[in-house]
Amino acid sequence: MHRTALKASDSPFILDPFEDLFKRIPRFVFVTGKGGVGKTSLSCALAVNLAERGRAVLLVSTDPASNLDEVLQTPLGASPTPISGVPGLRAMNINPSAAAAVYRESVVAPYRAALPAEVVSNIEEQLSGACTVEIAAFNEFAALMDDTEATGAFEHIIFDTAPSGHTLRLLALPAAWTDFLQGSPVGASCLGPLQGLAAYKDRYERVLQALRDPSLTLLTLVARAQAATLQEAARTGDELAGLGLKNQCLVINAVMTAARDDDPLAQSMLKQTQEALREIPKSLRDLDRWTIALKPKQVLGLEQLRQVFSAPGVVAEDAASSLPMAHNHCPDLDALIARLAVKPPDLDRVVGERPDWNALESRARAVPAGCAGVRVMPFVHAEPSLGVNGPRFAWTPSEPADAGVRFRASLEALACLIALGLRAHRENGQVVERVSVSGGIARCGLMLEILASMIGLPV
Repeated sequence: MHRTALKASDSPFILDPFEDLFKRIPRFVFVTGKGGVGKTSLSCALAVNLAERGRAVLLVSTDPASNLDEVLQTPLGASPTPISGVPGLRAMNINPSAAAAVYRESVVAPYRAALPAEVVSNIEEQLSGACTVEIAAFNEFAALMDDTEATGAFEHIIFDTAPSGHTLRLLALPAAWTDFLQGSPVGASCLGPLQGLAAYKDRYERVLQALRDPSLTLLTLVARAQAATLQEAARTGDELAGLGLKNQCLVINAVMTAARDDDPLAQSMLKQTQEALREIPKSLRDLDRWTIALKPKQVLGLEQLRQVFSAPGVVAEDAASSLPMAHNHCPDLDALIARLAVKPPDLDRVVGERPDWNALESRARAVPAGCAGVRVMPFVHAEPSLGVNGPRFAWTPSEPADAGVRFRASLEALACLIALGLRAHRENGQVVERVSVSGGIARCGLMLEILASMIGLPV
């Protein structure tokens, strides 16, 4: 598959949404999702690409079944290990079982000489459950977030977490413990062997504050184009948003983008992918979304990790061909103009229920090409109400924008959509010599000018 994203010289827009992610990414990133969706590959790819942009990055796995070593092809331990070939990147594994053993001993040790052996044994038994493992794992990652002396040199700390159920419990701990320590009249003394918990009260509060601060923490929900993993991502996102972790984004991994006509199994899989993307859970639809196409082999080693966000097959850069392009998938263009860059709740406020298109066009003509920094970003799932299987565009203005800027953003986004579709058709061997438009769009002179300049064809 060939990349169909317009080059910088083709358009005033930056059509590499992953570059936008790299620029916006905060200090702490948690990558989570259902088991097997590709969390570790994504975490490693993020870490490698950030480090190769000159950032100091620490990659940490909190997964008891971590394969971070295998993906990075570097033996890792419980302390940050430099990754050969990627200056600025270090990685480590938090072994929850080992951390639990250390934590358990730190709790039990003061009682060994003071209490009978059977009492000490009973304490050890109480501390042998899964809860202790999660407490220990949380203490480890809380220390990484809070210890400025140990981790202050890192610009980014990426946590490759265990499957989402574990992550939910892990990230719920600071809120639960902080509430307990604040609400209990005797502090943590009623916990008996866990009375040392109060010593961490300030740390838990700082970590909780950092987790809830969108300028510091991003929760990356990873799913595949499958109903079960998307529903799991939605559930996890909703629960963590309830804990205050509201800065979230979605990465849909391993998306099947094409299938041979003579392969019924592949055709069936492609259909299931398309259906899953069309029926994406409501709570995920408003999240920033990045999509990565299915790779022909497992992502292992630095070379493959470097290509995750730039090689052919990244659907976000290949939006127009993310679904079969045997037919023209362009939607109702009049509807798209009104809704492409303006979310429905904003539509009445920005352009009015029955906008004066001539007045808007006049205002839009006064806006420079590129809409004063507007970024047009392709996504693989269009607004269902538009009845289109092509890409959807969202936009983020670099400064407050009036209706004229928004309208020009809509026009230029639409032109990008058509240009991407044309390029996909050309790559499929079709010859396009002219573009014909009709309906309301044909009456918008500015749109025709923008389209002609962007596609380089008569309109």
